Amino acid sequence: MCGQSVDCYFLPDGHLASRMQVGSPINMELLLLPPQIHTELWDDKPVLEKRRLVWEEDMRMHSKFLDRMEELKAELHDCGSSMP
Repeated sequence: MCGQSVDCYFLPDGHLASRMQVGSPINMELLLLPPQIHTELWDDKPVLEKRRLVWEEDMRMHSKFLDRMEELKAELHDCGSSMP
């Protein structure tokens, strides 16, 4: 289905209501509504607790820090050599 555009429309509970392939004479539409699924109400914003970031102990973040530090040193060196 490479390079084709499909328009899909969904009901609030996630069921597919309509599917149309652009340029195709075939359209699929929902004829009968499915039974309503009762979902729990979610808070607008989840409550996330703050955690202290210790980047020195995280290998990936420490590695990114070292890589970026080397990039900045190289930039500073290049800027210093181009100044009169």
